[in-house]
This record gives sequence, structure tokens and C-alpha cells, in this order.
Amino acid sequence: MNTLETSIDDPKPEQRLIKQPKALAVLFSIEIWERFSYWSLQSLLVLYMGKALLYTDTHSFLIFSAFNALLLGTPIFGGLLADRVIGCRRAIVLGGVFLAIGYFLLIIPSQAAFYYGLTLLCFGNGLFKPNISNILGTCYKTNDGRRDSGFTLFYLSINIGGLVGVALCGFLAKAFGWDVAFIVAGIGVLIGLIVFISVIFPHFRRHSLLRTHAAISN
Repeated sequence: MNTLETSIDDPKPEQRLIKQPKALAVLFSIEIWERFSYWSLQSLLVLYMGKALLYTDTHSFLIFSAFNALLLGTPIFGGLLADRVIGCRRAIVLGGVFLAIGYFLLIIPSQAAFYYGLTLLCFGNGLFKPNISNILGTCYKTNDGRRDSGFTLFYLSINIGGLVGVALCGFLAKAFGWDVAFIVAGIGVLIGLIVFISVIFPHFRRHSLLRTHAAISN
């Protein structure tokens, strides 16, 4: 398995939280922004369908349930696609683009744009979600004692992003309208995508070139 940087096999317990790979902090911030947007939409979607699109409660909850089922199912195919065809880096970038477009489509007050937006969000989540965790896994060797604490810190970003997203976008939707809340959610994904492209993507590219050069030399 590729690693982003050299890691020690079993650091002392007190070092496992301190001496984490540098990439963890970057991936932590990316996941915060993506989860910020995700939970913002989760908190607003049923209310938006009922108040803006004038759907009945039954219709709204049916769409909400189907949407979330697809959100949970598409990462299976996104992981397979990344593993066998396009790679994790490209899957994350493509997923981030789909997510951003999906959030921005929700700004348009039409049913067609709404369903297209939800469709792109399903595809984007399927490509983004499993592969960002996979990239974090490549930061550690198989027996690295820091792995568990690193993933614990990483998953903390989900709670932070969700808490801030629900509070902020809920306030924005009530004070300034649905479109403002969806714009902020889309901007959150774009920030995470920009961080990934500017920091993590080049790091992986340099690592791949070094491995290729080493293989040729040997």
C-alpha cells in the first residue's frame, strides 16, 4: 500500500495523537467542509420540499428516504470505480465537482433543477465519501499504531462540520432564504475541493512519480 509519508510502526501511546501524518490535518479540514454541506442539506431538505416546492409531507419524506438510501448505496460503486478505473484522486475531484453543481442547482426554483441536483449529489457523494477515507488510510503502514487515533480524529471532523452546518445554514435559510443556504453549502464543498486539489492531489502525484522512478532504477 502506498503511504503519503514514512510512518513508525508502533509509537508510544502518548505519541499517537501528537505525531500524526501531516496529511491528516488537511484531510480533516476537507472532511469538515464536505460534512458541513452534507448535514446542512439533511437538515433543510424536508422543510424546503414542504415550504418552497409545496410537496405534501408524505411526498417529502418519500423523496428524503429514497435520496438517503442512494447516498448510502452509491459509495459502494464509487469505491469500486476508484479502485479499478479512475483512482482515488480523480474520484474525489469528480465527486466534489458533482457535489458543488448539485448544491448550486438547488438554488433554481424548479422541480427539474431540484431532481437533477439531488441526482448529482448522490453521484458526488458516492465518489467522494469512500475515497477520502481511503486516502487517509494510505498515510499509515499496516501495523502503524497511530491509525486508530488518526481515524478517530478524522471522524471528529464529521461532528464539527455537521454541527456548524446545521446551525449556520438553518439560520441563513430562515433569515435570508433557501437559496442563500444552498449557496453556502455549495461554497463549503468548493473550499474542500480547492484544498484537496492544491495540497493533497500534488502530494500524491509527487509520491507516484517517486515510486515510478524507484521502480525504473531497480
